[in-house]
Amino acid sequence: IWEAQRGALAMYFISPLDPATGFPMDWDQTSHRHADMDERKLLASEADMRALFAAGKSAMVGVALHVSSLQDPLSLARMVQAMTTFDPSLARFRVLRVSCVEPGYPRIYIEDIMRALRPYAQRIAIGLNWAEPDITSVLKLQPAAIGFSVPPGALGHHALRAEIYARVASAVEQARASNVLVGVEGDLHVEHAQHFMNEGVKFLCSPRLWPVRPTLTAGQFWPRTRLEEMTPGHAA
Repeated sequence: IWEAQRGALAMYFISPLDPATGFPMDWDQTSHRHADMDERKLLASEADMRALFAAGKSAMVGVALHVSSLQDPLSLARMVQAMTTFDPSLARFRVLRVSCVEPGYPRIYIEDIMRALRPYAQRIAIGLNWAEPDITSVLKLQPAAIGFSVPPGALGHHALRAEIYARVASAVEQARASNVLVGVEGDLHVEHAQHFMNEGVKFLCSPRLWPVRPTLTAGQFWPRTRLEEMTPGHAA
């Protein structure tokens, strides 16, 4: 995850890699069962964090959990059991994101989920659909951040791109008043990343620009100038 204002790759999200593509595995959206993958992510993140910090290095480490894994009492119990293995001393370096929250998802459910997660991570983020019409009620839950996932190819369509840009800009403005950070992830090109950065988006994630790494590494400086240098036609 690139933190635009600081110019750093300061956070990494842990996910199993698809051996066929080398990219992070995604949830099977045709299924409502995601607990197995989410449990794997939690356990892998803890093992990777302990190894990284034992080597004298550090980074913020995140895990994206599908909202369905946290809504169902049985799968939530599995997630909590996995999180009981977390080293409490690393809690301030850990981010848990409630992902794939569809427009209009009941806020009381999100509130209950966040209450269950807070003992294990100081920062809870909420991953929203870019078309979420009611950002205000989400911000009232006081997440550390909200994030938007951009569907593949969406930014290649002029009208859809304009709508996504407008919605994200509005969310940034609302979130700023609540002291909540905003992130965007997807197959972003340089021009998309620059646009979101200029609108005040704090975190950006795009495997196209910041390739997936096979192992967890320490945070590192990645200045804005590098993004500018990637712009087509940029003169060295």
